[in-house]
Amino acid sequence: MSSDGEIKEIMELLKSINDKLNASGIGLLAEADASTKFEELIKLLMEPKVIDLIHKATQLLDALSKVNPATIILLSTLIGCISPSLDIDAIANAPKATLSDLINQLNEEDTQRMIGLLINIIKQASVCMKAIQ
Repeated sequence: MSSDGEIKEIMELLKSINDKLNASGIGLLAEADASTKFEELIKLLMEPKVIDLIHKATQLLDALSKVNPATIILLSTLIGCISPSLDIDAIANAPKATLSDLINQLNEEDTQRMIGLLINIIKQASVCMKAIQ
């Protein structure tokens, strides 16, 4: 069942519960104010913007649940580590590099490992894109 279907089912269930409480008179026993607040809550939850927000939050949580927690920590650490090289001053004062500089850099083991990692990420992204289509 899709998230939209689940949300609609929950909303219908809440409305049904509210209708049954009102029909049984329990709403009168619990004071009209509580019943009114419950109705206002149900109306708020049925607003298209709220349903859309719940849907998007569900999608985000679903995506995050598929990510290994160690990967999230690694990415967070990596972003924190490289962020100084991406600040405004670092970008404005970046040294010019030639093709020769690039070729020389390719001889370094760390560069080779990072290129290998990037190739693996690109391959996995390609597999994911094929699965999505």
